[in-house]
Amino acid sequence: MTKLVRYITGIIANPVSAFRMVLVDKPFVIVFSMVIVLGIAGSAIVYFSPSTSSLTTEDRIIVLLFPVIGLLLWFVLSLLLYLGGRRLGGKATFKDIILITGMANTVLIMFVFISYILLMLIRFAHIEVLSHIAISIFIDCIFILWFWVLIIIGTREAQGFSPGRAIGAIIIAALYAFAILVILLLTSHLLLKI
Repeated sequence: MTKLVRYITGIIANPVSAFRMVLVDKPFVIVFSMVIVLGIAGSAIVYFSPSTSSLTTEDRIIVLLFPVIGLLLWFVLSLLLYLGGRRLGGKATFKDIILITGMANTVLIMFVFISYILLMLIRFAHIEVLSHIAISIFIDCIFILWFWVLIIIGTREAQGFSPGRAIGAIIIAALYAFAILVILLLTSHLLLKI
């Protein structure tokens, strides 16, 4: 339990040492469990939130599938980052990359909790809707930026890259994702014509 607390507080306070510790310890079960538990908790918060009471049944099913979708996206992101790093001569294993992306994902999951708390405070303070939206967008941007900074730091630590090379690996991963998306879209377009 103390290692789990050290990993989470490390990601917040000192990401470089947290990533180094994770890459040495290789706590896959801990990181996987953390992503699952926090994903389920985040899904439950969204599902039972008063602000989502107007969701349709289909939307509620999608919210319940968030943990599964999150695991799939975690795997795909890790695979793309692994391939992007390999393309630039990185030394990390796939397990290393999946660990660092899992640790970075904790920030996005924490975002759900913090956003919910802030949005409930805003709601009880009767702040105007426009201000509410502006605050939500600002919070979203901070957490997404923090996530990508953690991905850069984690990729740098795992692959043994400079920050610029880590960003290059992420850009290559994004190009792979774009190519896959184009292929999927073209394939679906062709299949619909048949």
